[in-house]
Amino acid sequence: MKLYKLRSLSNFEQFLDIVLNERLYCAPFEELNDPFEGLYIAVSHIPPVMLQRMGSVKHSLKNASNLHEHEKYSRICSLSSSFKDVRLWTHYADGHKGVAIEIDFAGHEADVVPIHYLNELKRYSNTVLGAAFPDDVLRHKTVHWLYEEEVRILQGAPFYPIVGRITSVILGVRVSSDHKNILDKVLPESVPMIETKINEATLEVEPNQSFHRTCAKSRAGR
Repeated sequence: MKLYKLRSLSNFEQFLDIVLNERLYCAPFEELNDPFEGLYIAVSHIPPVMLQRMGSVKHSLKNASNLHEHEKYSRICSLSSSFKDVRLWTHYADGHKGVAIEIDFAGHEADVVPIHYLNELKRYSNTVLGAAFPDDVLRHKTVHWLYEEEVRILQGAPFYPIVGRITSVILGVRVSSDHKNILDKVLPESVPMIETKINEATLEVEPNQSFHRTCAKSRAGR
């Protein structure tokens, strides 16, 4: 299973940290860009005799304090199962001037969870058996984010190791020639660089096979 981390190259140190130190940064969940992150609906179940007088009761809670009690799930690294959507590059790769780092999760599938997209906030019961758990709350997002095809690492540590698992660096269609030259010099020879194009028929980002090359080939020609 290949997953993708889209990054801008404007903060080159953060990109180098991923590819040279071979690790992914996991941010505290409340720092992510989704205003609904960590929110859910808590539903109070009222006995029928009381419903006649009170009606149903619902609470919308931002569960930040409760989630912080569960350090195991307090940090998130977001990845995508595809790099084809133009909006991904616009939002997370500096308007196509950045890259998508391809990472192999074969044998590490248990480390990631897919996101489930809902038309509204996830609902949980206020009962003991139906209560919200942090790892489940953070597996759900609203349909606004469906295009991201997100897969997440949920953990308490700030970094997740990916030693030997970067399989390519995919370049946005607007990556500058200066950045290409720098990437060619700093990337390990085992990591290919792949240029992309936008398919005019499908309007999707795809590899430009005519420009596929590896750093090792580039260096061999010097």
